[in-house]
Amino acid sequence: MKNRKIVALSGSVVFLIALILPSVAGCKPAPTVPPESEVITLTSIRSYPMDHRLNVGYREYIKLMSEKSKGRVVIKDLGGSEAYPLGQQIEVVSKGVVDMLNGPAYWGGYIPEVEAVFHTFGATPMFLRKIGMLDFYDKLFREKLGVAVLGLPSYIRFVIFLKKPIRTLDDMKGLRLRTVAGAYTSVVEGLGASPVGVPPTDMYSALERGLVDGVCFPLQVSDLGVADVAKYVVFPPFWVCTDYFLCINASKLDGLPADAKKLVVSTAEDLDRNTVEVWNKEAIAEWKVLQQKGVQAITISDEEWLRVQKMNWDAGMARLKQVVTSPENYTTLEQFCLQTYPPKKEVMKLPWQ
Repeated sequence: MKNRKIVALSGSVVFLIALILPSVAGCKPAPTVPPESEVITLTSIRSYPMDHRLNVGYREYIKLMSEKSKGRVVIKDLGGSEAYPLGQQIEVVSKGVVDMLNGPAYWGGYIPEVEAVFHTFGATPMFLRKIGMLDFYDKLFREKLGVAVLGLPSYIRFVIFLKKPIRTLDDMKGLRLRTVAGAYTSVVEGLGASPVGVPPTDMYSALERGLVDGVCFPLQVSDLGVADVAKYVVFPPFWVCTDYFLCINASKLDGLPADAKKLVVSTAEDLDRNTVEVWNKEAIAEWKVLQQKGVQAITISDEEWLRVQKMNWDAGMARLKQVVTSPENYTTLEQFCLQTYPPKKEVMKLPWQ
């Protein structure tokens, strides 16, 4: 009987030692990284309704991720501005309330350096990657907000929609044009017009009530009611650039298993590589819809278009120098933008031409 107790006790000791030894060896805590077989779910928000044309890059990223990861990484969409206002979306990602965000650079109050993207004159996302602009923003966002920048997945043609036609740029003097702070202001003021701050969701009512005579916005307005009131659009686009940032909470990204992190980062690069083609298709589809709504094109001369580009450079960079408090950051951004200015004439060409 005594021998049986000894054997039983010995077995218990061996069992306990087997449990303790792995955690004691090397004094390392048990790993918390999910195994490779586990599904990684990342929550995400966006700027506009899911089916809006300006969300084409966001939808494409989710699609590419599904194809590449085969279910390993899942992007869970939580909504758009109805969930979090546009200007505050970067903050909820910074705080880790939401993992990811794809949206326009309405974050000048947090990082004024984002305004520089409006002075890149038709440069593609891959070109901006090549010259180091993406890396610059990634480092800056990490330092200031704890947010990583994965990509710049847009190629947007910003235009001016008007309620009444014009013959030349001089006819814009005295008009009230919808803008957002910083984005279009330098050109609007250079044309002798008055900038009026109006959120995208209020553009239709502002036009209808006569608060503004026109709006500065991407071509994609058919879902916002603008084309029901403003029947004229000025071509070539005054601004052609990428102003969307695909972001993720930096701690979330860096804490992912290596394979999942690689998928998140590489998929964003794949998207940037295909962005111009993706957005061109959307622009062609949008223009067809606008024409069906009775929108007419007003084409300014090459000389007038170049005049607008010079306004964008001269006044835009002067403003950037004022709002960017770091001289070093301004100089870096100026060097990036100089590699895109003056714009190539091909930037004027519309994708359906």
